[in-house]
Amino acid sequence: MSLHQVKYCNKYDLSFLVQSRGNGWADTFHLGNCGFLIDISGLNKISFNSNKTQATIQGGALVQDMINAAFGNNTRFATPTCNCLGYLGAFLGGGITREMGLYGAGVDQIVSVNLVTASGQALQVDQTHNPDLWYAIRGAGANFGIVTSAIIKAYPIPQALNIAWEGAVTFADEKLESLIQAIHDLDLKPHMEIDFLFSTSGPPTYTPMITAIPFFLGNASAAEAAFAPILKVGPTSNGATELPYTEWGAFTASFCEKGERKPVYGVSLARQGLDAEIWRSVYDEYKGFVAAYPEAANSTILAEYYPIQKQVAIGSATSSYPFRDIPVHVAVIPLYANSSLDAAANAYGSRVRDLLRATDGLARNST
Repeated sequence: MSLHQVKYCNKYDLSFLVQSRGNGWADTFHLGNCGFLIDISGLNKISFNSNKTQATIQGGALVQDMINAAFGNNTRFATPTCNCLGYLGAFLGGGITREMGLYGAGVDQIVSVNLVTASGQALQVDQTHNPDLWYAIRGAGANFGIVTSAIIKAYPIPQALNIAWEGAVTFADEKLESLIQAIHDLDLKPHMEIDFLFSTSGPPTYTPMITAIPFFLGNASAAEAAFAPILKVGPTSNGATELPYTEWGAFTASFCEKGERKPVYGVSLARQGLDAEIWRSVYDEYKGFVAAYPEAANSTILAEYYPIQKQVAIGSATSSYPFRDIPVHVAVIPLYANSSLDAAANAYGSRVRDLLRATDGLARNST
């Protein structure tokens, strides 16, 4: 379908853009007053090879589609945190995955793709077919062509063993510095990952709160031992529990809600960017913003800390994705409905990003 649409647009000199699931935020391209949006969300079929080590997926498949298909076939994919993302859209950009310590980055999961170029040419792209394009499409941006389908790695595992320990572990405000230091000092093994976020308690008080979300591929007893330094900080509540693969991303449901304005400010950090003093300043900025603008009380700041051993070992020579040695990724997410808050939200996002970049431990901005 995409092949014919591209040829039609080229024939009549029409601008066009491709959309899978519409999760990306960008203001650097547009269709102007006249153009076509090529929606490939209906291309979402998934099929497996005989031993369930690979799957052929269409370009519009959601992460949730992938998880459901894999779980039903006693296998697993490397998957990101949010289930509402278009799988290939997220992974062609680099791809942060919950299982990154075991399997590598998202781009490392792709075996081959079928691609339609801007001129309307259909190509197979892999290590032996169009190798320069193969290197480029995995990490260097989204404008090399339309990926209509791909072959992806899968990792067979029985349903009963396809579990992880995760959940919300909340902390009082005065524990913030101790929590950040504990996360910084954590011995992050390949089967571990941890997020932490600033959010509010919701109605009626919308009280700011600090939450860690540890993730461990395995059972509760092993997980609690691995995350003992976090638990020793003294949480006010601990909701971490064993969950099947199909429920790992349940806590991100609020991030997946459509509507409202989300001028997201991203920043990535080296490990030393987990600086307790700076994060206290970031939390103060967050509390000040939601207090000043109650209509933005559902805003969040989300930080994700990943083990990077596997993706570093795979190496940058295999793809154009440049950020393999960066473990911490942060999203500052003002969330509100009224465009009158745009200026204040953007100023707040810029301030927080500048605070984090000041001690990010990196030679250059690497978001």
